[in-house]
Amino acid sequence: MIEIRPPDRLSLFTTALLLIMLFPICSFGDVYKWVDDEGVIHFVDDIDDVPLKYRPEIISTKPNLKKPEISSSQKDWSSMTYEEKVEYVRRLKEKKTEEDRKIAGYPEDIQTLVRDHKLKVGMTKEMVLLSWGNPIDIRPPGPKNVQEVWIYSTSRTDKHSYVYFKNDILTGWEE
Repeated sequence: MIEIRPPDRLSLFTTALLLIMLFPICSFGDVYKWVDDEGVIHFVDDIDDVPLKYRPEIISTKPNLKKPEISSSQKDWSSMTYEEKVEYVRRLKEKKTEEDRKIAGYPEDIQTLVRDHKLKVGMTKEMVLLSWGNPIDIRPPGPKNVQEVWIYSTSRTDKHSYVYFKNDILTGWEE
């Protein structure tokens, strides 16, 4: 009869060590490389450490928003009186005129991005509002997040787009 003995501690330790070495440890982090005007190469781990003029020209389009449902407190267009429709259209035109006036004060490239509902790092909050509209939620900076986060709904109910600001300047987004 063959006798089976339990393994000793050294063999267990060696086996455990070999198993651990088989699975690489993953580390996720972004490293940003930028070159200044003097040709010096810099590496940083935070996009906020890269001066705005050296950041990549990343541009994003407005997410496909789902059509908002009309609540019981809102009137449907068909149930509005003629006067209510006229007033509604007048307010829409006023809002559009005000937005056009604001957009006209921006540089040409920003005007184009806003009218095309696109974002670019370095935009102000007002530019983002004119480009993408009002977010469904805003999370102010706090202990867990140093940046202000604007949340936009998308056509998928389980997905959202996130827009990040630091000192009222757009630093990035996730779609």
